[in-house]
Amino acid sequence: MAALRERWQRWWRGGSAEEPSLDALFLEHYPGTVMLLDDQGVVRRVNPAFERHAGHPPEQLLGRRVVTLDIDPLRGDFARALEQCVATLRPWQGLLLCRRADGSLRHQTTMIQPLQRDDGPLRLLVMQYDVTGMRERELRDRQLLGRLEGTVSRVPGALFRLRQGSDGRLEFLYLSPALRSLFGLAPEQCMDDPEAAARPAARRRPAALRGQPGPVRGIA
Repeated sequence: MAALRERWQRWWRGGSAEEPSLDALFLEHYPGTVMLLDDQGVVRRVNPAFERHAGHPPEQLLGRRVVTLDIDPLRGDFARALEQCVATLRPWQGLLLCRRADGSLRHQTTMIQPLQRDDGPLRLLVMQYDVTGMRERELRDRQLLGRLEGTVSRVPGALFRLRQGSDGRLEFLYLSPALRSLFGLAPEQCMDDPEAAARPAARRRPAALRGQPGPVRGIA
């Protein structure tokens, strides 16, 4: 982290124009936005590809507070992250929901790194990378998983997925909640101790269910 801070301090001061430095090459080809802010969150410099990734022309943001990108510029997560960095002088990393110039919302993985020198004012380096596609796929997967769990919870029996390793040890990959009503075992208990589900069923089933067949289904 110290090396990164030193490189960005050189970028802040400006480098040699004779040949592209590693810092300049990184700025030119970084697949996201890079911004240098003052301690008030005002944008001082941006990387060449800023408009393509942020959706704002540089001239619209230079000299303005970076929280303009936030969906809630006054009390949003961006403003709180900046305040935390300034107060603690420690890096911040997280996911922010930002608004492009056309009004569309984008999920941005964001890192804010405080840069401070003994003889200079505090600066903040902000790096963002658009993860909207991954975030949307994650949300869709969660919705599908919720539907699947709802369907499984209505199945009149216990569903499980079991794997046996080369050493003979059992590992449950999935156990439905019906296991508790049929055998008096919590799914979490069997996940921690797979051998518990392999013991004689008659000993584990509640007294009211003993003698009654209990459907148990495995998932391949």
